[in-house]
Amino acid sequence: MTSSLSFPSRWQRIQTAAAGIYVELTVAALAAIAGTVTGSPLLSHHLVNLIWSTSVTTFVFNANPLMKFDGYYILSDLLDRPNLYTNSSLHLQRIANRVFFGSKTDSVRSSRQDALLPASYGAAAFVWRMLICVGLLISASMMFHGAGMVAAAAGVLLWFGQPILQLTRKIWHRARLDPQESLQAIVLSSAVTAVLGAFLFLVPWPAGATAPGIINHWDLAVVRAETPCFVRNIQVADGERVSQGQLLIELENEELANEVADIRVAIQQSDIRRSQFIR
Repeated sequence: MTSSLSFPSRWQRIQTAAAGIYVELTVAALAAIAGTVTGSPLLSHHLVNLIWSTSVTTFVFNANPLMKFDGYYILSDLLDRPNLYTNSSLHLQRIANRVFFGSKTDSVRSSRQDALLPASYGAAAFVWRMLICVGLLISASMMFHGAGMVAAAAGVLLWFGQPILQLTRKIWHRARLDPQESLQAIVLSSAVTAVLGAFLFLVPWPAGATAPGIINHWDLAVVRAETPCFVRNIQVADGERVSQGQLLIELENEELANEVADIRVAIQQSDIRRSQFIR
């Protein structure tokens, strides 16, 4: 509830709700302009983070009409549907009661055109809410070197445990009033749970693929010989601390050794000829 709700024109309310988005996109534009003229890598890094948080994040969350932020109130005023989020949730509950329990009293008494919007919006908002919850749970489970699993488990109990408990109580309450409705709800709920379980555990998930890898120490120094050789003797042990100039490995190349011997013989022959010329 803000003072903008007292504006007589819905376009004024829409502009007020979009003011934060205007400002954030302006900041993103200024950061993009500054990033083209700066020569500092550190400043460019911070500018990229600023552009990301004031543009992409703004559209994903603040301007997203599926969450009750600025984008939702803009859409609600555009469609002239106050309480769109609440009414859509109630509409989905009535549809669920009709599908699972076969309730006739909870049937939707509006036309298909009027019922299409709350049903579509409610389903989209529900899917988005589930994606956000699952994403937060996955992120929490990877924090604090595995200790975040406790926070993820608490999130599962709070977000999913309570609705499941309420559904169980509702089925139990209806089972005492009308066993046929409860049996239908149990069968359909079990079928939906089985389909979701098959989708989660049986369908191949690309992110679950594994591949072998090699992990090297970050300051690993690779020493290479200038010529191909065979290792004749290793003077140090694995993991031993060495110092500069210390002999590590003795290498051997018979071909190069023969070439060195031939060159030494040629040098000696040259020295003999030089001595003869001098005499």
